Amino acid sequence: MRPSRIAAAAALGLVPVLAGCGTSAEAEKSIADVRKSVDRIQGEMKLETKAVAARDARTEVESVRLVAQLEADNLKKFASRAPAETQEFADAAQAWAEAVATSRAAIITRAPEATSTAAMLTVRLNTKRMDEEAEELGIDPWLKLGDY
Repeated sequence: MRPSRIAAAAALGLVPVLAGCGTSAEAEKSIADVRKSVDRIQGEMKLETKAVAARDARTEVESVRLVAQLEADNLKKFASRAPAETQEFADAAQAWAEAVATSRAAIITRAPEATSTAAMLTVRLNTKRMDEEAEELGIDPWLKLGDY
């Protein structure tokens, strides 16, 4: 574009609109990637809850740990390439996934009660942080502390 056309476009407000289009698509992709990983972990957690009710949870607890660990690695990649407006949301989701994996490892290894309790509280704190970041972005929070 010639300078006179750039000035005209800026005067009409077209430059900010065009610049924002790429960022919005990147942000939407980032949010979709994070949601997909979180949904996978949540799916395993729901199966785990059913297994606990049936008093047969060990396999499901291990499954949650493995899925959370895998998705934490994926979320780390997503966070490293997240655009600025979704960076904190991606970081919060990664921290949540890591906390879920750690809490399930504590259960599996029969860690002392204080360790398991601390791990579960860390999951709750990271859940709250992730919900806050999602709310700030206008995403419907999918984790509610009262649901667990």
